[in-house]
Amino acid sequence: MAGLSAAFELSKNPQNNVVVLEKEKEAGGLARTINYKNFFFEFGPHRFFTKNTFIENLVKDLLGDELRIVNRQTRIFFEGKFFNYPPTFSDTIKLGYGQAAKIFLDYLWVRIKSLLRKPKIRTLKDAYIDQFGKSLYQLFFEDFSEKLWGLPTSQISADWAIQRTKKMSITKILKEMIFKKREVVSLVDKFYFPKKGIGRISERLAEEIIKKGGEILTQADVLEININGKKIESVEFKLKGERKTIKGDFFISSLPINLFIKMLLPAPPPKILSTTERLRFRDLVLVNLIINQRNFSQDHWLYTQGKGICNRIIQPKNFSKGLVPDKRKTSLSAEYTIWENEKISDKEFIVKTIKTITETLGFIKKEKILDAFVLRAHQTYPLYDLGYKKNLTLLKKYLAGFNNLQTIGRAGLFRYNNMDHSILSGIYAARNIEGADYDLDKINLDQEYLEEKREK
Repeated sequence: MAGLSAAFELSKNPQNNVVVLEKEKEAGGLARTINYKNFFFEFGPHRFFTKNTFIENLVKDLLGDELRIVNRQTRIFFEGKFFNYPPTFSDTIKLGYGQAAKIFLDYLWVRIKSLLRKPKIRTLKDAYIDQFGKSLYQLFFEDFSEKLWGLPTSQISADWAIQRTKKMSITKILKEMIFKKREVVSLVDKFYFPKKGIGRISERLAEEIIKKGGEILTQADVLEININGKKIESVEFKLKGERKTIKGDFFISSLPINLFIKMLLPAPPPKILSTTERLRFRDLVLVNLIINQRNFSQDHWLYTQGKGICNRIIQPKNFSKGLVPDKRKTSLSAEYTIWENEKISDKEFIVKTIKTITETLGFIKKEKILDAFVLRAHQTYPLYDLGYKKNLTLLKKYLAGFNNLQTIGRAGLFRYNNMDHSILSGIYAARNIEGADYDLDKINLDQEYLEEKREK
């Protein structure tokens, strides 16, 4: 979506000759909607929301009446019970009065300690305990975080928590319960969603690019990036089996930053190449099931607790009824994250997921499952380990030496962006080519909770 947004903006100027190289059969990257036997699936529980009025209006203009407002519902399924996400104080009573008291006292102790000495927040574990106390962290946040990242929370930077959960806390929850005042809407109570899936945003961007004379080459697999001094000179790519070269005055890349650097010829210095190995991503795997029943919950997605169990379960029908062709049926996507070198077959994932859904969680009966298939996306989640900032700074300093190159999007900036940030990075990069001076690294770098929106 970042690349499409850059091309969309550049194609407004008829003097620009804009070409997009897209590896997949259709453009949009992670923001695609896949049609499988008229059931529509996506690469995660995608929804559109933004604090940026310009981006909001852009998407509204592109989609018109295709765009609908959806009331969000997301919960945690833990020990056979449903809990709100984020957990509310009243939720803790479901665990028993003793456990609820322990959660409250743990949090109170954290707040008292913070008054005596400012806490040192370095790791994800530090951040969660500071926000919620040790007991609630261990119950609801530790398991999901370690499944998502494949590492203990003590080895992950607090930066991720700052982006995703800053200002969520028991203190805020209690204030809202007691005073009935909601200054902050946590996790966006409402969001926009197109009738036929989030991929419609990418499709509309692509349509406008082509309409204005731009070109989108799909199944174009980038192989090498040729450099000459301080300039990118050309890109070698394979288009439907045939090797081709394209030259350009300016280049914008939404490739993973480490992969992009490895493709450069002549090769970068050894120190730069070795650093690319230390900047890591997590891959995404989605096991998709078609089910012969109307639904299994009213949630858009559920966080599921327990080792070996998927991270989340998504029900597309709850985003839009248009994603399922028969109202008597539903579908679900079980989400996993893995390392790139983990060799787990699609069949293994399907067997594991069906057992989880039918036996471990007991959401549906096995005979109700009509079909299953797997979607995979490589290098989806940039990993904020404790050394990522130092490694990323070195790589970005190296790339800054090329005067006709910009990197954009979640993978190109190595920044856990939402889609509005990715769209904005593409538009800003395009405007930089036209003479502006936007710092792309400052997008989504305000240390503010990504999903906080004020009702003022």
